[in-house]
Amino acid sequence: MLAKTIAEKPVFNNNAKEEFLNAFTVEGTRKNYLRIFTKTEPMEERLGKDLYEFDEKELGKLLKSFDSKNRATLESYARYISSYLNWAVNNELTNNNLLEKLKPNDFLKFVVNEEEYLTENFLMKLESQMENYQDSVISRLIFEGVGGKGFSELLNLKEEDVDFERCILTLHENISDDVVTREL
Repeated sequence: MLAKTIAEKPVFNNNAKEEFLNAFTVEGTRKNYLRIFTKTEPMEERLGKDLYEFDEKELGKLLKSFDSKNRATLESYARYISSYLNWAVNNELTNNNLLEKLKPNDFLKFVVNEEEYLTENFLMKLESQMENYQDSVISRLIFEGVGGKGFSELLNLKEEDVDFERCILTLHENISDDVVTREL
């Protein structure tokens, strides 16, 4: 089963990756590693070498290439890669695991800090592509500030909460055991 899975996904140095993945008995764990290996494959292919042959600069470029917007995601990816690098050290494919010396704050330099904003024009474009009004109204309401704790304002919304004549929504938010009502 694993051979079929790895054959369907592009991974660099199939033999080493497959040998590494065969050490895991839980299919979900193997799939998680395989997902990471498919993300690293383009750079491995471009450089013509396996992850365990990367130098510090190349590993940095790899982490940056994930285009992650938060440190926790990068740390997670790095843990998977580091585990593979440890395996490569134990199998004498490399001398050391360069990711081992990174501390949590070191990952901040690889985070992509691009703030993204949803504009009115972009939202209108999205709404025009949706199947029906029931789908588009959800994104519109969120854009307009309807939400509440656990999106309870959206979940509690009923047809009778809409005053079409005055263009007013009556919103009900669940906060602890209370329901707070507001109009928009």
